[in-house]
Amino acid sequence: MTIRSYFSTGATLATTLAVLALAGCGGGVNLKPASSIGPNGDSNRSVVDAVNGVQMRVKTGQWDGDASVLRDVTPMHVRIENESDQPIRLSYDNFALVAAATGQRFAALPPIAIDGSVERSANVVGSPGFTSSGFAVAPYYSSSYPGMNAYSTAYGYDSGYYNNYTRRWADYNVKLPTPYMREVAIPDGVIEPGGMIEGFLYFEKVPTDKIAGVDFRATLVNAESGNRFGQISVPFISTQ
Repeated sequence: MTIRSYFSTGATLATTLAVLALAGCGGGVNLKPASSIGPNGDSNRSVVDAVNGVQMRVKTGQWDGDASVLRDVTPMHVRIENESDQPIRLSYDNFALVAAATGQRFAALPPIAIDGSVERSANVVGSPGFTSSGFAVAPYYSSSYPGMNAYSTAYGYDSGYYNNYTRRWADYNVKLPTPYMREVAIPDGVIEPGGMIEGFLYFEKVPTDKIAGVDFRATLVNAESGNRFGQISVPFISTQ
């Protein structure tokens, strides 16, 4: 199976300035933890939830890449620590931002498309920008991350989800994802007990001028059995 990666050239200065004007400073995502509101609120844009030994810290305002990205997607910085006794399967279709009031879902976008064969990758992430330990990439991404261990057990994926959402990149005015987006993205894979991973997930753009808030949701799946054993839910509110 070949894996097709997407590349982009930099945005023009005019485009970048326009995006910064729209997105604001501090990473440009107009969302912050719901817990930051009120007299005892914390202005920090990170929040933690833990379920069945799995902890996730989710941050907004952390994006330090091309500012034009913020016009089209919502980057979230995520740290996942597995202190359970189960290997956790990470798949983009197990993550979403969900509008608190309406239930509208904003999907996690795979930055590398899967086309036909898992044996080769058209392009390689030479130096991954995410941090991990006790983590193995999904077999179909092994050629994109040649310096990393690949999970050795059978590892299927939802072709409908990946085909649909990788095509979304072509809808944007700026060619996405950029090489930097791919470098710092959390890939599909497995976190063993005691392991962790930290990097970015990219979601469909949340219209914070129309939606009051979203929940970051992550379904926990045992990589060996395929059974779900919990869900992380982290509420964020719109600041614009």
